[in-house]
Amino acid sequence: MCLDGTTRVGPSVSVDRNLGAAKTAYLEALGRFSPELSAAGARLLERLPPSNWKLEWRLPGWLGDAFELPQRVTAALTLSNLFGLSCIWLHDARIDGETIFGAPELAATLAAAVHHLWITGYARSFPRESPFWGYFEAYMAQWAKATLASNRGPVGAFRSLDGEDLLALGHRGAPLKVCCAAACLLAEREGDIPRLAAALDDLLAGAVLLDHAQDWHDDLMAGRYNAFVAYASPAPQTAEHLQMNEGKVLEEICLGEVAGPYFDRIVRYLRSAREAAGALQCRHLSEHVLWLERQTIAYHRRLGRQARAGLRAVTRQLFSAPAQSPAPMTSQEGS
Repeated sequence: MCLDGTTRVGPSVSVDRNLGAAKTAYLEALGRFSPELSAAGARLLERLPPSNWKLEWRLPGWLGDAFELPQRVTAALTLSNLFGLSCIWLHDARIDGETIFGAPELAATLAAAVHHLWITGYARSFPRESPFWGYFEAYMAQWAKATLASNRGPVGAFRSLDGEDLLALGHRGAPLKVCCAAACLLAEREGDIPRLAAALDDLLAGAVLLDHAQDWHDDLMAGRYNAFVAYASPAPQTAEHLQMNEGKVLEEICLGEVAGPYFDRIVRYLRSAREAAGALQCRHLSEHVLWLERQTIAYHRRLGRQARAGLRAVTRQLFSAPAQSPAPMTSQEGS
C-alpha cells in the first residue's frame, strides 16, 4: 500500500477505522512470502492487541485525523507502524529470551520479513533524497543506543541525572516517531516534526518511568535495570546488592516520601507532552496523554494508601502481641 496522496479531503475519519483493515493487509503481505509466515504473523498479533498497545496501533490514525490526511494515507501509515511494532517487538523478545514460536528460525524469518515490509512501505512514497530518511535514521539511532544500554541504565545516581538522560530511557520507543515524521511530511507540515517528536519523547519517558515504578520488584529479581530502584537506592543493581536495593525501595515507599519527586517528574513529562499535542491540535494524542497522567497520579496515591495500610497492620500486630514473661533464672544465672 502506497503512502502517497497528500491532498486533504472532507471530514475526519474515525481513528479506529483502519485497525481491522491494517490487520488484514498485514497478514496478506506476509502471506505473499509464505502461508507459514502469515500464520506466524497472526500469532504475533495475538500478543500485540490494540487494547494493550494503544499508542502503537492508533497513533497514525490520531495524526491522520489531526492533519486531515486522506483515509488511504492514514491506513497505510497504520499498516507501516504495525510492521515497525512487530519488528521492534521481535528484536526485544530475542534480547529478553522470550519465544513465541517453537522454531527460532521462524521468529528470525518473520523479523526479517516485517522489517522489509516496514521499509518498503515508506520507500514507495519517500524517494531516497527525501528528508524522511534522515528522520528515520536519527530515530533508529536513538533506539539502538537505548537498546544497547537498556540493562545498564544511565551513568550516575538517578537524582543527579539531567533531562536528556531521562528522556533517553524512553528512546526504546523512538521508532514510533517514524510515523510522526511521515505524517507531517505527507501533510506538508515538516516544521511541526520537532515539536511532535519532543511530545513523543516526553510521553515515552513518562510512560517508561511509570512502568518502572509498577514493575520494580520483577525487574529487580530478574536483574534488569530499573529507574525506580535507582531513585530509591544509589547501590549498583547487581545480585550482591539485591536485598539492599529491595530494602531501600520499601523504605522509600513506607517510611519516605512514597517517591513523591519521582512521580512528580513523570507528571511534568506528561503535561509537557499534552501541551505540545494540544498546540498541534492532536486531540486524540492529547487525550491519551491525559489518561496516562491520571493513571500515574492514581497509582501514586494507591501506593501511598497501601504503604500506610501495611504500616498500620504491622503496628497493630506488634502492639497487640501478648507480652511474654521472662524465663526463670537458672541457679547459675542467679549466682
